[in-house]
Amino acid sequence: MVYKPEIEGATIVLVGALNPAIFNPDWLYRHNLISKPDFKSAETKLITPHLTIFKIGGMKIVVQPERFQIETQSEDMLAPMRDLVLGTFGILGE
Repeated sequence: MVYKPEIEGATIVLVGALNPAIFNPDWLYRHNLISKPDFKSAETKLITPHLTIFKIGGMKIVVQPERFQIETQSEDMLAPMRDLVLGTFGILGE
């Protein structure tokens, strides 16, 4: 018998010097990192220079000056979450 948890998900945490205010649904959409439906359905909780929190496409993103965290509770969102992180930090790397 194979055990399968009722909830599957993941969290990715990156540590570094960040500007939380730039991480928002509008910025992600303008850089083609999220779709228009995801942009329109985004739930922004807070965007400040010290803390940003929003939900988008089954993912929750929390950004502080020293920490970027993205999480999902959906196994179907694991690959899109990875792609969003790689795309986001690929742009910031420039």
